[in-house]
Amino acid sequence: MTVGWPFLVARGRVAGYRVVLAPDFVLRGGSAGALVSTVDATVPDSEPPRVVRVDAELSAVYRTRRITPPDIGLDGDRVLDHAGRPLVLTYGFVARTPLFTEIADSDVQRAWSAATAAYRRFLLAEAEFRPVAADSFTLRSTVTGTSVTDRSPGTPAGSAVDTPATAGRVRLWLLATLITAATTVTISLLLLRSIVAGDAVLVPDVVGQRVADARALVVGAGLKPRTATVPPAGCTRGTVVATVPTAGAEVERESEVRLDVCAQQVAVPALNRTSYAEAAAVLNGIGLVPVRRAGVRGGGAPGEVAKTVPGAGTVVDEGTSVEVLVVEVAPCTYTRNRCP
Repeated sequence: MTVGWPFLVARGRVAGYRVVLAPDFVLRGGSAGALVSTVDATVPDSEPPRVVRVDAELSAVYRTRRITPPDIGLDGDRVLDHAGRPLVLTYGFVARTPLFTEIADSDVQRAWSAATAAYRRFLLAEAEFRPVAADSFTLRSTVTGTSVTDRSPGTPAGSAVDTPATAGRVRLWLLATLITAATTVTISLLLLRSIVAGDAVLVPDVVGQRVADARALVVGAGLKPRTATVPPAGCTRGTVVATVPTAGAEVERESEVRLDVCAQQVAVPALNRTSYAEAAAVLNGIGLVPVRRAGVRGGGAPGEVAKTVPGAGTVVDEGTSVEVLVVEVAPCTYTRNRCP
């Protein structure tokens, strides 16, 4: 008897890709990042589920599917993220077993049911969501080196498991899977060598943290944080809703990590008569992006800020670009009704 656990890797309307559902030993043992990076390919509906080796002890069987409203009990035609893109779920099951030779449809369907239930919970509270620990179930799929001893209910004789043509496809599929597994092992060994040499680190889990705290954790891990804002829909303003790469991913030291931050609103400060350096420091300090515009005539001495666009007092989302108009020509002095 082989035991498996359903899993789901997906992104939300705002939050980035992450493990939504997985067995507890994956969530606690640090294999979540390996799972995300291993099941990263799209599986067309016309192809069988894909079989991959996650690590030395764990195999995964997975498919990809674009989510629809009926799948998660919603009304409407489509489920989209904040940028209008369709949401795709990567789901399946994992097992502490060798690679599979026959995949039972009932196992895949059971994984889909567990995945959609977890995804509904994820969409309700993306910012505060924590991965769901999956319950195990007995697999009907066949592992490498064993015979077909249990067929899913309702599978007639002469179906996919009995036909010579299908057997040939299975052999080709198994060969491709073994090649993929060998490639994965090779990459893992190279990455392990990099880790031992001190060149690779794990992306820390900073989702839900305030921006300053998240940046400190990322820097402390030997990585370079870069922030990007997302619309404040269903998230707590000023907190990190996702990272790219995701938490637990193994990357080279000094790599860039993007922090997707739920935008908070701030007022543009009054910066007239300050230097551009002073204005830029103030804007950066409150989460706005200064953009210098030079060549302004009048409004102050050369090098001073004449005005900003948007103007002082305007309330904008954090991460908004603010044009800083700098005087680079002295105020005009009229002589004989002409400006020299």
